Amino acid sequence: MQAKIANFGLSRAFATENDSHVSTHPTGTLGYLDPEFQSSGNFNKKSDVYSFGIILFELITGRTAIVRGPVKNNHILDWDNPLIERGDVQDIVDPRLEGEFNTNST
Repeated sequence: MQAKIANFGLSRAFATENDSHVSTHPTGTLGYLDPEFQSSGNFNKKSDVYSFGIILFELITGRTAIVRGPVKNNHILDWDNPLIERGDVQDIVDPRLEGEFNTNST
């Protein structure tokens, strides 16, 4: 029983750092797609790094990538970016951890 993380947007194998893939049929999971891809249609390694970062935010915050609302869906970054800018790390971390974490760890 080994957990694996998969399908966080679109994963592609590239020969070099500058390679990219242009697709006319974008695929991926809502909330994990890189905004740069959404505007340009180009996938690259940065797209996967962005998607993985969203997963890390989910793990840290205990929230889902998209919170569906009656009028508007809210993305996890809409919620946590203002807190990060203010330096409110304590308010970002999942309260179920009950303070059992080190904000200075890297």
